[in-house]
Amino acid sequence: MKALKAYFRALVDPSLAPTAIKVAILVGSLLFLLNHGPALVQGKMSQERWISSLLTYLVPYGVNIHGQYISRSRQLKTLGSSWGVNWGWVESVTASNSSQTQRIYAL
Repeated sequence: MKALKAYFRALVDPSLAPTAIKVAILVGSLLFLLNHGPALVQGKMSQERWISSLLTYLVPYGVNIHGQYISRSRQLKTLGSSWGVNWGWVESVTASNSSQTQRIYAL
């Protein structure tokens, strides 16, 4: 349950969102054109199609956030094991380097 809560927090994390938004716009637009382009051009976009097109953008966003979340969780576990520390209980830690601060979520 902790992992699910941490993932939902990651969905709105300002350090993860910019990349996910870019991916969602690029991949979502491509999928929108493939799935709904002809209907849009022909003027046959129904309410159901518009709802579906919204999901066309939300799915790549969620998948990208998931990938970043898993990657950062693994980074944290690797960091903890290299220090001989069990970080499994940590939901989030702020890690800093010289150029940026990022939030890392643990599973």
